[in-house]
Amino acid sequence: MASAFARQAQPHRCSRRGFSVIWLLILFMALLTMGVLGIEIGWLRINQTKAQTAAEAASLAAAGALSDGRVQALQEARAFSQEQQGPRGPIELIGTSDNAGGDLTFGQWNPETREFQPALLAPNAVQASIRLKRDHPNGPVPWLIASFLGLPDVNIETRVIAHRTPRFPVPTSAWILDPLGPDAISLKQQSKLLINGTIDIQSESSRAVVVQGGSLVRATKINVQGDYEVDSDETIRGLLDTESLPQAIPPRPPLNLTNLQERETPEDGLGTILLEPGRYPDGLVASQGSYQLARGLYLFEGPGIRLSEAASLEGEDVFIVLGEGATLFIDQANVQLATTPNVSGIENTAMIVVLAEGNSPNAIELNDTSCMLNGMLYAPGKMMRVENTQLMCKRLAIQSLSIDRDTLMTVGPAEPHPIDLLLVK
Repeated sequence: MASAFARQAQPHRCSRRGFSVIWLLILFMALLTMGVLGIEIGWLRINQTKAQTAAEAASLAAAGALSDGRVQALQEARAFSQEQQGPRGPIELIGTSDNAGGDLTFGQWNPETREFQPALLAPNAVQASIRLKRDHPNGPVPWLIASFLGLPDVNIETRVIAHRTPRFPVPTSAWILDPLGPDAISLKQQSKLLINGTIDIQSESSRAVVVQGGSLVRATKINVQGDYEVDSDETIRGLLDTESLPQAIPPRPPLNLTNLQERETPEDGLGTILLEPGRYPDGLVASQGSYQLARGLYLFEGPGIRLSEAASLEGEDVFIVLGEGATLFIDQANVQLATTPNVSGIENTAMIVVLAEGNSPNAIELNDTSCMLNGMLYAPGKMMRVENTQLMCKRLAIQSLSIDRDTLMTVGPAEPHPIDLLLVK
């Protein structure tokens, strides 16, 4: 009996072993599939992260270089994207600097509406697209294991927008005060106007700003009430604001000119000539000699200051006032005037050149010269004309400004205004 029962139970034990092997095989295949799936998902996520990192780095680098022009911004974006390795090598970013297709788009970001609009003139944002796709040099992402099953490669694309914005508030460094006239600012023939801070252009004309002949206006912030005429989208760089109200110019400091000692203007001569503070009825006219101004307050009347050829003018802690009808005319001469925190009871953060009201319209003319005013050039209501000159000043208030013939004019503090680079989308 027992042996018969054992013979009948043996097939059942064999059957159970067979089912166990099948279930083990099924479980093994399931685990293997999950493992392969996990590896493939991890691989795709690694490449997605690399694409995201490349897009963020490229957009931030391009936004940071916008002040140097779109071509430089594109080069910076390419360099930073290539620091990330894609599945087939360094991640490439293709395209041009004029939004004519490709992976980099220049434009305007509106923080209030959170919208990005492509634009070439004075862009404040850059959109970078990193594509790991079949129709791109980067190519798609291949499967690590599943490709043996004939599955197609995977396309990955990510887009990031970086916004360039100055840290507010941005102090005003230059005021162009003509409210109606055209050409309130005019630049021609490879000239440059570089403003560290805000330039406030109060003209409402359709030609308030005219930039031609390869010239450039670059500022931290550009307030303009009117419109602009340019021959290239690269000619205006900075945060362009057409909605802000005109900014008030600082008031002219109080001047006590009645008690100034009258002095004679020395004759045009060689060597170093020392000038003392006071009133100069005949102005200062010279074509040679080095004129040194002692600390104090000066009033130049008559023709004003007219220096040419081999003449030069230097001084520290001086405050210059040009009287009725006087002008500032520098032709081939050199001028260096340093800062003045406190001169003759006049409190100021910098040396100021003041031009009295009633001067002729062309109150300032600089030709073929080098001029450094470590302070403010203050001439509201007057015109300024600069040609083939290197000019530096801390602040400027003028009616209108004409810059021509390879002039480099720099206005504002020496330290650049802080800029924030933000990933916004």
